[in-house]
Amino acid sequence: MRKKDKQPQLETKNLILYPLLPEQMLLLQNDPNELCRSFSLVADDYAKYGEWAKLGKEQYEKMMADPEYMSFHTLWIITEKEDKHLVGYLYFLDRPSDTEAVELNGFIKPAYRRRGYMTEALNTLRGWAFANKDVTIMLAHPAKGDEIFHGLLRKSGFGHWVEHEHNKDSDTEIWCSEAKPRTLVKVGLLLGLGLGVVAGSVFSISRWITALIGAILGIAVCAVFDVKESRKRYALLKAEQDKV
Repeated sequence: MRKKDKQPQLETKNLILYPLLPEQMLLLQNDPNELCRSFSLVADDYAKYGEWAKLGKEQYEKMMADPEYMSFHTLWIITEKEDKHLVGYLYFLDRPSDTEAVELNGFIKPAYRRRGYMTEALNTLRGWAFANKDVTIMLAHPAKGDEIFHGLLRKSGFGHWVEHEHNKDSDTEIWCSEAKPRTLVKVGLLLGLGLGVVAGSVFSISRWITALIGAILGIAVCAVFDVKESRKRYALLKAEQDKV
C-alpha cells in the first residue's frame, strides 16, 4: 500500500492555499463536495462553476505527463482559514520555460470578491514560485481595459510590459514581475565587504570605511552584470512570446 502523501500548504493571514495531489484532482472532477469534505470545508453548488472540472482534467493530464513539475501543473485551491469556504483557485499555465518564466491565472467566486483574497493569494504563490530556482519571471495576460485586474497585478508587484507587446491587435496585454534581489548583487555585497576588510587591514585604514566602500562597489559592478543578464533574458522571452 502506497504511503499517503503529506498535504502541502501555504498559509496567509486569512487564507490557506493547497496544491491538489493527483488523487484530489480526480476527486475535483468526480465529486467536488467530497473534496471539500476531505479538507473540512463547507460544501457548495459547484454546478455553477463548470470550468472547474474541465480545467481540473486538463491540469491533471499535465501532472501525469510531467511529474517532476507537478506543483506547476496542479490547481492551488484558495480556502478561507476561519470560515472554511473554498473561494477560488490559482494555477500555472505550464512548467517554467527555458527563460525561467511562468504564467499564472486564477479565479475567485463572485461572492468572495473585493475582499483582497486574490491579492493575498497571488502574492503568496508568487513568493513560492520565486523561491524556486527555475523561476525568475512571472507573466500575466489580462484583457485590455480590465482595470480591476490591472490594479490587482500592480498590488502584487507586476508591471505592464508596454515596450514588448508582441501583438498590437491582441485583446490582451503582457504584464510581468521579476524576482529580486538578483543573486549577483548578493555576491557583490559579500565579496565587496570581504575585499574592503582586507584592504583596510593592508593599508591601515578603518576597516568599517573600506568595507562600506567595497560593498558599494561590489553591488554596483554586479548590478551592471545583473542588468545585462536581465535584458538578455527579456530578449529571449520576447522572442518566446512572439511565437505565441
